Amino acid sequence: MKVYNSEGLIKLNLIKKMKIRFSNNFCTRPLKFIISLLVQAMSLANIFNSLKNGGVIPTLLSNTFNPIKELTVSYGSKIVQIGQVLTPTDVVKQPTVTYNASAGEHFTLILADPDAPSRLDPKYSPWLHWIITDIPENKVTEGQVMAEYIGSGPPPNTGLHRYVFILCKQPTARLNLKGEYYLPLSADKRNNYALNTFISSKGLEPVGATYFEAEFDEAVPKLYEVLGSCKEKVRLYEIPLGLINPNYHHHPSLLPLQKVKDYMGGQDEK
Repeated sequence: MKVYNSEGLIKLNLIKKMKIRFSNNFCTRPLKFIISLLVQAMSLANIFNSLKNGGVIPTLLSNTFNPIKELTVSYGSKIVQIGQVLTPTDVVKQPTVTYNASAGEHFTLILADPDAPSRLDPKYSPWLHWIITDIPENKVTEGQVMAEYIGSGPPPNTGLHRYVFILCKQPTARLNLKGEYYLPLSADKRNNYALNTFISSKGLEPVGATYFEAEFDEAVPKLYEVLGSCKEKVRLYEIPLGLINPNYHHHPSLLPLQKVKDYMGGQDEK
């Protein structure tokens, strides 16, 4: 099925999967099912248009971006509507992110600000707020945190910033992160993040996106204090892929070697 928008075609493979059969001019699939797929197709087309109208396309995503996953991002009881204005106070805590996934799929979730320090002068863009890799299906909490979550922190008098969630499908269950950095709850190495290079070098395919906007409020100075007080240092992932038990998601691949040896010796067994 092809859904048209003002910028061209959004190609969706929803109808192909339906395998509609006709017998005596009657469709063997329930009409309700067909309607639900059409609604889903239009919803995904609206996502593309909203991202385009908000400038997320082409600032962070290319014009060829094909959304096939619909992200639901929730901050407590607040469900983010694409392009909605929130406050830094609203988004202090890490959100819940949900989407539909098929068995065996793995994903990387990214949150970035393309408007650092401002939309008029984005010289630090993109500013990275969050990365989780190796997410099995839609179990976000079971992924590997590569960059700890940091809420919105737009400087005063810089207007609204866009905060963009990007869901990428992985080519493998686990990404080789050797040479990448684990980023703790600090601002180190987050500005001018080479997001496009990261996505392309890891073979990631962006499949879903949404965003909200926010500007300075009283929560921002508190956030800066937290970031400034972080004692944990940025660290390189240096252990080769495959050294760590792939069934254990919460041992980062950057532990001291002795701890890795202990871990490989079976300490994770119950």
